[in-house]
Amino acid sequence: MKVRVGMEASGPARWFERLLGELQFELWVGDAAEIRAKRVRKQKTDRQGAQHILRLLLEDRFPQIWVPAEHFGILLSTWMSLLGNAHANWPTRLSSRRHNARGKK
Repeated sequence: MKVRVGMEASGPARWFERLLGELQFELWVGDAAEIRAKRVRKQKTDRQGAQHILRLLLEDRFPQIWVPAEHFGILLSTWMSLLGNAHANWPTRLSSRRHNARGKK
C-alpha cells in the first residue's frame, strides 16, 4: 500500500521528511499561500487545516512545490556559505582598489 502525506511548506521539517522517507511514505509539500487561497472558510483550526489538505490531495488539487533532496540542500547551503564569505570581502576589495587607483595618479 502506498501512503502519501501532504503538508504546507514551513520552516525546518527535515527531520519529519527523513522519518517519512524511512517509513517509505511519499511526502508532498504544498505552497502554503495557495492552500490558504483555496479555502472556502477563512477561519482555521489545525483539524480544519488537515481536513482541507486531505480534501485537496483526494481531489488532485494539492498545490505541490518542488523540494530539493536533503543532500542537495546541504550542498546548496555549503555553496552559498562559501559564496557568502567570498562576497563579504567585495566591498573592502573595491574600496581598497579605488583608494590605490587614486593614489597612483
